[in-house]
Amino acid sequence: MFGAATPFPAAVDLSAIGRLVLAAFVAGIGVTASFSFLVLGVARASEFRAAGRPLSFVLYAVIAVVGLLGTVLAVYLAAEILTTNR
Repeated sequence: MFGAATPFPAAVDLSAIGRLVLAAFVAGIGVTASFSFLVLGVARASEFRAAGRPLSFVLYAVIAVVGLLGTVLAVYLAAEILTTNR
């Protein structure tokens, strides 16, 4: 009726699915880690600022900024990928 049926392995590109799963795993770990650094940096910088420890405050503030930049970059790249026709 619809022509010859193709076997499952021939109809699905397992290499592309493998790359997709790997990319999703890496992106999920990366975004989670980046946001975690943001939260850690903000919380600890606040504590060290209140305790009067300026060097520790600056260190954790830098960690927070790096986490923020990583999170914003991940959101930008996700929006770019979703809106680009390939």
